Order: sequence, then C-alpha cells, then structure tokens
Amino acid sequence: MKIGTIGSGVIVLQFLEACQKVEGVELVGAYSRSLETALTIAKTVNMPLTFTDLNVMLGSTEIDTVYIASPNSLHYEQAKAALNAGKHAIVEKPFCSHNREAEELIQLAQKNNCFIFEAMSINFMPNLVELKHRMHEIEPIKWVELSMCQYSSKFDAFKKGELPNVFNPEFSGGALMDLNIYHYNFILELFGKAESEHYEVMHAANGIDVGGVILMRYPNLMVTALATKDAVGRPMGTLHGEKGMIEFTEGVNGLRSFTLTQAKVSEKINIQSEDNRLFYEVLAFETMIKNKDKDAMLRLANKTIERLEGLTHLRKAAHIQFAADSKA
Repeated sequence: MKIGTIGSGVIVLQFLEACQKVEGVELVGAYSRSLETALTIAKTVNMPLTFTDLNVMLGSTEIDTVYIASPNSLHYEQAKAALNAGKHAIVEKPFCSHNREAEELIQLAQKNNCFIFEAMSINFMPNLVELKHRMHEIEPIKWVELSMCQYSSKFDAFKKGELPNVFNPEFSGGALMDLNIYHYNFILELFGKAESEHYEVMHAANGIDVGGVILMRYPNLMVTALATKDAVGRPMGTLHGEKGMIEFTEGVNGLRSFTLTQAKVSEKINIQSEDNRLFYEVLAFETMIKNKDKDAMLRLANKTIERLEGLTHLRKAAHIQFAADSKA
C-alpha cells in the first residue's frame, strides 16, 4: 500500500505510526486544506508529499490507497472520489453517516476493482479472537455491561455556543457514532444480531446526543452500553456468566487485555505484542490487498453494512437527524 491521508486528528498520527510497523506499507503524502497542517502531518513520519487540493492527491500515481479520517459526514464523498480515481480506501469509523451510503461505496469498490475497508480496529485484534475462544468458560453469559465516558475536549466550547464537528448534526456527530459504535460493533461480533435494541438518549439543544445507553436483548442475555461525551469516567466492561466473569478494565476499544475470573481465581489475558491498536488493522488491510483477497474484503463489508444499518435505526428511532439523511 502506498498511503495518502485525509484528516488531521490524533487518530491520523496513530495510523501513520502503525503503518511504519507493517512491511509493504509506504507513507507517501498528506492532504489538508491548510498547507501548514499537511506539512505538520507529513513531517511526523517523513512523508515526501503534501497536498491542499484533494483531486491532485487522488490523481497522483505515487498513491494507491487513501486513508480517510475527516469529519464523519465527509467520509462518503471522499471515499467515493477515491474509488472513482482507482484508489483503495480505508475509512475511519463511522464508515458513513448511514447504511445506504455504505452500500453504494461497497458496490462502487467492486465495480472499480478496488478495496474498501472500515477502520474498526477491534475487529482485527488477536485479543478478540482469544476472547471468543475463552468465553465458553463462563457461559451461559447472562448480562453484559459496557461503559465509555469521555469528557470531550470540545465540550466546553460547545457549552459556550460554538459548534464543533463532533457535536454537529451537519457533520454526523454525537456520542453514538463516536463512542458507542465501538460497543455496538463489539456486541454484534460476540453475539450476533439482537432480537430487540433501543437507544436511550441525552439530547443537547441542537438534537445531537451528548450521551446515551444502548439496550440490547437476546433470548437469555441483556446488554447495556453507555457512552457519553459530557462526563468523566473510565472505559470498562464486564461479561457476567453463570460460571464466572470477564472484565475489560481498559474498555473494549483497543481490547488491550481482559481478565477472566472463575471461583475467585483471576487470569489476566493479553496475547497482543503491539501497543498501537491500529497495527493489526493495517496488517490485515495490507495482506488482503497484496493477496487480492476480495472475499475477505466482502465479509468485512457485509459486517459494516449490517452494523451501520443497526446504528442508523437506533439513531433515527432516538430522533437524531443528520444532514446526510436528506440525501439518502
């Protein structure tokens, strides 16, 4: 992969750091509307090229894969432009504002013989594979509780009347799409589709969700997943089973370790050698592209569509409307 980046957040720097650890990945250039920003990003990993015109970057023969970490509402148009330019696309979560955009992009990728991926890092974690292998030791699992409360660095500005992207319906912001999306993906990865689900929301004056709880019911299992951007807390989670419990003291985002407890005996489990949680997704993407493994891409794409369809339903049922909805 010869990478060009879109976006200037912390996640971009983490992604670039992960790329440096994967053989076969070359970091080529950074795009930003601001030349100063593009130069800052490029210099962190000695990328040779910078761009302030997206079309120029997409026309570059030096780049074959575009990493998109712009505001949520821009993912669809930028990924579409990349695919139409014959580039592979790696799109940060949330993949799109709603599932219809995702369906269109995946069809376009197939038509143009390109790869497209959602950068949902947890799906590629060795610890997730190990967790699935060890879950049976505490089954039947009856209750799951997950929590991710992060006081946003943008919330003080939001309280003062400013409108940062993450709290703006125009940019498809809010706690569900920024934080609870991790929980939702994690639960579906472990247990599949729920028989019923609901999103109980704390709305801001502009209608965006500053926090909320996803409630999911399975035949013999209940799940609660809390995420907020207006309160302080620690990411955490627990799977409660009849024969024991599994705890995530650092939350499920990154899944750096988990602790399995039975009969008051606890075992901390971590089979991951890399601290950068994005390393494993970059390795998976590079391998699929190198091997031209379209079947693997489509398996991931189907998960992305299914989960974004569920998130779109939860959001709309909670009366959270995005500007992108009118274009669906």
